[in-house]
Amino acid sequence: MFEVNVIEDLEGVSALAHEWGNLVGESVVDQVYGAPWVFSRPEWHLPWMEVRASSCRPIVATARTEGRLAGLLPMSRTRGRSVDFFSTYLEPMTGYCADYQVPILAKGRESALEPMLAALFERASGQVLVWRNLPLTHPAAQTVQRYIAARGWPMVAKESVCPYLRLPDSYAKAEELWSAKLRQDIRRRRRQLDGRLSLEVIERRQDVSGWLEELFATHRKKWHAESQPSEFANLSHQKYYRSMARSLWGKGLHLSSLCIDGRRVSYHLGFLSEGWLYYYKTAYHKEYSYMSPTKLHVSMLMELGCASGWQGFDFLQGDEPYKLSWTKQHIRCLNLVAGVGGGGLKFSWHSHWRGQAKATLGSAVNTLKRMRQRRVA
Repeated sequence: MFEVNVIEDLEGVSALAHEWGNLVGESVVDQVYGAPWVFSRPEWHLPWMEVRASSCRPIVATARTEGRLAGLLPMSRTRGRSVDFFSTYLEPMTGYCADYQVPILAKGRESALEPMLAALFERASGQVLVWRNLPLTHPAAQTVQRYIAARGWPMVAKESVCPYLRLPDSYAKAEELWSAKLRQDIRRRRRQLDGRLSLEVIERRQDVSGWLEELFATHRKKWHAESQPSEFANLSHQKYYRSMARSLWGKGLHLSSLCIDGRRVSYHLGFLSEGWLYYYKTAYHKEYSYMSPTKLHVSMLMELGCASGWQGFDFLQGDEPYKLSWTKQHIRCLNLVAGVGGGGLKFSWHSHWRGQAKATLGSAVNTLKRMRQRRVA
């Protein structure tokens, strides 16, 4: 039997940080990695809750046995944006920002998930559950679907993929895993820039702040030049990444730059955890695009990884063609929308109409965002 509790205030959730971190270290993992994801850590979640306090309210289910934390399900009640008519829905705590969203369960205590779901859904009856990026290689994926289906609640489930590459013990062997076209292009570029290329890894805490500001500015400039809105034009997003970087420094944060003639031309904000590099946020100076800086950056990170004994390189969510030129391996993830307690207009909106409306109105919304961002800039 488990003692289950639901916490709905940030102070109470923050008080769990130490136990939460310990639980991640001993938690159930998926079949591919064999290690917990950085996206499960409290240092990832808590800065988000602090920054988004006005639109996200924590609702965290915990399960204990003999006083010891055996399970934790970090969720939030999120107030949607204009496209959702500012309605509230239930989702994993960091929403769309985390590429893997899993319950945190101690090994051998997987049965804690069902009572946590029951307690959570009791508090959220009548709301819509939007659960993105739940790996199908994690045992929770089947449990969540089975729980919802057994109650007859409406549910729509789709799949997404996260391409990844297991790194061999040498860079030469890694090259052979890429597509022939990619391999030839990178070899040619590296020959052309021989002696001019270098990979910089940020190793001092005092250098993080300035590096992040360069990333934000480079990302905004590139995307605005392509008439697209930049997420880093959003001040709350900038605040989150600054806070998250401080929290995860020394606990998996990995910042690197590709330099040409000593100048930073490509930036990568990612994570190195249990030997896996998570390829997360990138930007590059558009005037260097003819040199394929992103490809070169990835190749040099993989070269470093092979030399350092990393386990693999995870390109995270999305099946974009550029990712599939590096690897054919991928993790399948579940993305589901369910009506907690039943259907209704909210469920129909999130499961069907929202996507259609976004496709129809997306261009107009992006235009308005660009105009607003330019005024701010």
